[in-house]
Amino acid sequence: MRPTPASGVASAELTPGRGWPYTAILNQLASQPAVNAAQFSQIIVGHFGDYYTRTQPDAFTTLTAVDLAALTAVTNHLSNLTSQLNEELPFHAASLGTARSGAEAYARAYGREAEQYALVDVAHFAQILASRSLDEAVQGTAEALRQSVATAVLAHHHGLGLPQSSGLSLYFPHTAAQYDGNYALQSPLPAWDGFLKAYHLLGSADSSAPQIAITTTNTLTTSTQQPALLRFQLTGRDIEEVVLLVGQETDSGRRLFTYDPLIPEPNYLPSGERLYTWRDGLHEDFYVWQSRAPFLGDGDAGSFVVLWPSYGYTSTLRTVAGQFFSADGSPPIVANLTIDTSYPCPLPPKWGCVRPFNSFGRAMASLANVRATRPLRCRWSAPLAGNRSPVAIMCWVSKPAIGRGRWAKPRRPVG
Repeated sequence: MRPTPASGVASAELTPGRGWPYTAILNQLASQPAVNAAQFSQIIVGHFGDYYTRTQPDAFTTLTAVDLAALTAVTNHLSNLTSQLNEELPFHAASLGTARSGAEAYARAYGREAEQYALVDVAHFAQILASRSLDEAVQGTAEALRQSVATAVLAHHHGLGLPQSSGLSLYFPHTAAQYDGNYALQSPLPAWDGFLKAYHLLGSADSSAPQIAITTTNTLTTSTQQPALLRFQLTGRDIEEVVLLVGQETDSGRRLFTYDPLIPEPNYLPSGERLYTWRDGLHEDFYVWQSRAPFLGDGDAGSFVVLWPSYGYTSTLRTVAGQFFSADGSPPIVANLTIDTSYPCPLPPKWGCVRPFNSFGRAMASLANVRATRPLRCRWSAPLAGNRSPVAIMCWVSKPAIGRGRWAKPRRPVG
């Protein structure tokens, strides 16, 4: 886009389907036609933030106004940083992995599909790298990169669900398998693309796999009245995630009940921010499973789906993949139901309350003590452009089986 326009407005996070509040934006432009590009871009961000804070609350939205001329400094600092990292990449691998894992990531409401976007916040990544690197030159360049982002950003809105968002995102897939080759064809940052390939090549080198051993000595029998205690030892390097899987063997195969990432002991940055990454070495810990798990069931046939963790270790959000059926009868689209397990619900805990949802297909809901496996189909009783009043939702695997009314009420007792 450079050098023609002076300012640009874009979102690091995916924008909800309702889009921008164009009426409010254009009304202000009509009343203030003399504003310049920078001022108008800030007006857009202001109305966007107000709309998704007050009118259609959505904690996972961002919008940024950027001085396009100032992006030259951002790309220069990023290029310098990649050159310094490439000089001794094995030495920097640990701090890079920590910065990549700890940086604010976007599109996480999409569960595992989020990896196709592979976007992290530039300034937050640079901040963590500056605090974790042992190389003073890298520390200085990473800090310069962070400051250049702050200079380039004219205005920024971020919802409460993205507290470390600073306005600009960076393509950084976790693994080589998640790397999209089209990036090299479209990116204006060839040095960063070369760094990604070198970093992933280093990560694919032969190394010892992490080892985990369950050290609990007694045979486990568990129920809601008798939680399961699992003690374990974990050793390894470059550990990305440790997950507890709970399932049941049946005649038709295994049924998954729980997919629960374990939370490592936090590391603290100089700013006081807690960073949840698995350090290298030996971990001795335990896990108590209460024999309960969040699930979304069909209410009749006993089928259910796992609620997938979203937005980091401390988040209460869970995601279910499904299909979105509009009230106008148009063909279904792939959508995700995002559930807030902390949302206060006036119904008994075995039921669920659905908050007003936005047209992007995300609904905020509360479910407790529910169960877990197959892809779900959901039908909403209101059109995409409906108002903010509560709506009915029906979810099923093979047929509509959830109770009707203002709220979806799974009828199957919890046990």
